[in-house]
Amino acid sequence: MSLQDAERILEKAVIGRTAFQRFSKNVLADLCAANNLTHELNSSKRTLLKADYENALFDFRERQGRRSKVSQTRLAPVKTPHMQHEQTFNNMPDDDMMVSEDVDTFKRQEQVGSRTRTYMPAISVATVTVRVYNKAKDWMHINEKACALDSNGDLNLSLVSQTIGTNAMCRIVDPTNYHLFYQYEPGILRADDLEDLLDDGFLRVVFIH
Repeated sequence: MSLQDAERILEKAVIGRTAFQRFSKNVLADLCAANNLTHELNSSKRTLLKADYENALFDFRERQGRRSKVSQTRLAPVKTPHMQHEQTFNNMPDDDMMVSEDVDTFKRQEQVGSRTRTYMPAISVATVTVRVYNKAKDWMHINEKACALDSNGDLNLSLVSQTIGTNAMCRIVDPTNYHLFYQYEPGILRADDLEDLLDDGFLRVVFIH
């Protein structure tokens, strides 16, 4: 794995703490130097380990992410309840239908004649398409499901097994070599690894009994 590969990982919106484990110590040292982290590391006055570079890069990316969120919050317009209700009444469909919004529960009610209908908005959940194969190198899959991701973009492999309807252990297949992907954290596929393991937009998996 090259310095360019490590730079691409560092540029991702979400990375796991194990994201840099696959890289050599020399590559991580060069990446730290490129991002002006060398002085911070050398302040410990001891021989640096590979884990020191991994932690420094992860913490650096976390700090960048927090700064980005703060900037977005400062730039985002403040939407008051008054503005919300004003928009609601401006978008009323017609005179005989009353539309209201509950700011706390986000319920939507429509009054049509004597009937009241209440709607709850659909909650959007990020998913990834999983294709199941009998063997890692098989060409034809035997099952396909959309599996929900965690809020941070990770994939819980136990939930994949539940979604498919099996108690067997779910293992991810690396599409570049058709070997089982090494689990840096048992039962979890990190968001930064998931993107690299997509094969035409889906994940290849096998189940081990």
